[in-house]
Amino acid sequence: AIKLQAALEQVVEHVKGEFGYILLVDEKTKRLVPLYSCTQVPGKATISKSLAERVVKEGIAVLTDDAMSDVRFSSSESVSNLRIHSALVVPIWTEELLLGALYVSHHHKVAWFDKRHLAYTSAVGKQMGMAVARDANLRKNMALVKYLSSIRRSLEQKLQEQSASVKGCLSRQEQMLQQLMQSASLRSVAEIFANLGYQIDKPLTILMPRLRFIAKYTETLERIC
Repeated sequence: AIKLQAALEQVVEHVKGEFGYILLVDEKTKRLVPLYSCTQVPGKATISKSLAERVVKEGIAVLTDDAMSDVRFSSSESVSNLRIHSALVVPIWTEELLLGALYVSHHHKVAWFDKRHLAYTSAVGKQMGMAVARDANLRKNMALVKYLSSIRRSLEQKLQEQSASVKGCLSRQEQMLQQLMQSASLRSVAEIFANLGYQIDKPLTILMPRLRFIAKYTETLERIC
């Protein structure tokens, strides 16, 4: 921004103009917007947008010795109301894009600008276009970096949340596994004791009648003896 303003002031001083403007096309509205101005005379800077819009629409420079009598601008109220005589308007452009217009005028002198001024301002207009394009690309790249950084932070946060969720899930599964193992161990012990009891109880069931018979037979022998 500072470089464009300084460049505009240098152009106005070089061609000895009274008023100077840099107008750029708004990316959203596609309308010309005056962004920088310079004046070499007292009073408020004035501009004819119809001159600048013609340059941007047709993509060619305009050099007029007297805009008020120029048939190309006979229908322009701003030219008539502002009483513009000499005007020099060139595109601000790159090889691919037309970005705006560099506007210089003199309201009190006729035929103030010539072809040398036209060549000079045209060269400056192209240099301005390259600068504007670089700034625009830089802003887009910065916006892209900011956007990608926000996505990365969001993904990292989600990853952390998912990692914590997975850890919690694994911890719960481990606890459940331990409980199942403990439960399985208890069932195994119970089965062992149940089987052991069965194995013990079965022989006893067979032996007890015999033991009672032997005891009774022993008592009988003792009485006989």
